[in-house]
Amino acid sequence: MESATSNATYESKRPARSTETEPGSGPQSAQSAQSVQSARPRILIIDDHPIFCDGLQALLERSGRFEVVGQAWSSADALSAARELKPDIVLLDIELDNKTVNGLDLVHRLRGVRRETKIIVLTAHTGGEFLMYALRLGVQAFLQKDMPPRLLLDAVSQVQAGERVLPNPHHVTVALTELDQAIQERDRAHSGLSDQEIEMLRMAASGHKNKAIGDQEYWSEITVKRKMQTVYKKLGVSSRAQAVAEAIRLGLI
Repeated sequence: MESATSNATYESKRPARSTETEPGSGPQSAQSAQSVQSARPRILIIDDHPIFCDGLQALLERSGRFEVVGQAWSSADALSAARELKPDIVLLDIELDNKTVNGLDLVHRLRGVRRETKIIVLTAHTGGEFLMYALRLGVQAFLQKDMPPRLLLDAVSQVQAGERVLPNPHHVTVALTELDQAIQERDRAHSGLSDQEIEMLRMAASGHKNKAIGDQEYWSEITVKRKMQTVYKKLGVSSRAQAVAEAIRLGLI
């Protein structure tokens, strides 16, 4: 194993080259083997637990699907490793340097080193507190350290193929809920309705007539009718029933 720095927190993994030629092998077979090896995704592991890094490297390389080109055991060495090794994929822990550094803060800087590098978060956290932050940063996968090895290997392959991966069902729910809320907020902003107008629609959907809405808001029925006409215009409808249906479709009520 060859050390790339003197402080032993960053290692590059370069396979030893054989000087012998096996029987039956020649330039063509050697070139074919080199082509297969170079086709494997190059992976950099960033985690401050060297023993975990070694175990993960062994798992990845035993599969024959990946080439681990290095390990960085601190946030300080992560960028140097990425700059020198130019990995296709980075496996990044959230907590680095004895939990004093948020690994997600490295994402933008890693992308600055090599834009095409795909980043996978590999964490012991089972909650969703870091999930949305990671997804907003554009990471390709959010994986758990205790997931079955076969699923982890498949997830890394999926990322290399261009997919985004959330194998934890709870994380999928969290992400979809956040997406749904974002869509509703966008549609609400697009509709141009005020909070007061949305409350009017909510009351209309509950069966309140103009008089009941006016009594609650201290308006006359004429005022309620005029305000409802404004709502119809904003939603592009012509009746109370259509307005309620459109508000429900947009997730406003």
